[in-house]
Amino acid sequence: MAKHEPTRILRLLAEPLRLRLLHLLTAGELSVGELASALNARQSLVSTQLARLSEEGLVQVRREGRSSFCRAEPKLLPPLASVALEEHAATRQARNDREAAAQALRRRAGAEPPDSLGTAYLPGRSWEGFSRALLQLVPAMTIADIGIGSGEMALLLAARAQKVVAIDSDAAALKRLQAKARRAGLVGKVDCRLGDASAPPLRAGEVDAIILSQMLHELETPAAAVKAAARGLRKGGCLLVLELLTHEEAWVRTRLGHRALGFSERELLGFMRAAGLVQREVQRASRDPKPPHFVALLGSARKGA
Repeated sequence: MAKHEPTRILRLLAEPLRLRLLHLLTAGELSVGELASALNARQSLVSTQLARLSEEGLVQVRREGRSSFCRAEPKLLPPLASVALEEHAATRQARNDREAAAQALRRRAGAEPPDSLGTAYLPGRSWEGFSRALLQLVPAMTIADIGIGSGEMALLLAARAQKVVAIDSDAAALKRLQAKARRAGLVGKVDCRLGDASAPPLRAGEVDAIILSQMLHELETPAAAVKAAARGLRKGGCLLVLELLTHEEAWVRTRLGHRALGFSERELLGFMRAAGLVQREVQRASRDPKPPHFVALLGSARKGA
């Protein structure tokens, strides 16, 4: 069978992951680990699909120490592969993949990221304990938590903050938080307010920091919520956004009420830019070790002076 028989190429690129891999590798050389990180896929799966592409002569692999680096030469690709890549390159997924690959290359140029705190069990290690320790380094301030969820973050912040303004459209959730605050002796430090994220009950410049944690994907107009939050910040105040990276798990819409299937780094930066915020930054904060391996994005920005 010919190496680049049309039907063989079509079958090969009908697998979405192989098409995404080939797309990234036509732009430059990446290691297997960098590809797995950029595509939010298991490294073993990436290696398997790269082997298929390599067998067909579409990808070249070289070894350097213990790492494998891969590259695809666009000029050597058969016409059908080039057409498929051109169509794919215009998609939202391809744009997100390119941004993630660029981040992987920036990390390569700098220090290696530390291992996750949750990779191994150690007595006394916990995210709550680590968070409380970090909060000791932060000066007391007024913080708004918009979309409180279970309310645990608001309580954690209240132990150190001057005051936490807890905002949610669910009156029952606010009532539960008030009860928890009473039991924790934090009644005077937790100010519960009923309101919508798109028009939060905050005075202009009322708070030093605002947290939007895993709630933008539940809104019809997430950009409006970011802009509304920015109005509540004091000059120099900080906005923190914790969100999901774009994914394809459509079941979250029916089972969890999500409106958006996550956001790309570009989208979160765009929301903050449109809100007039400065010192904008978005990075991948964590990857769920369990399937479907949701990735959390952490965005931060400040209100100009």
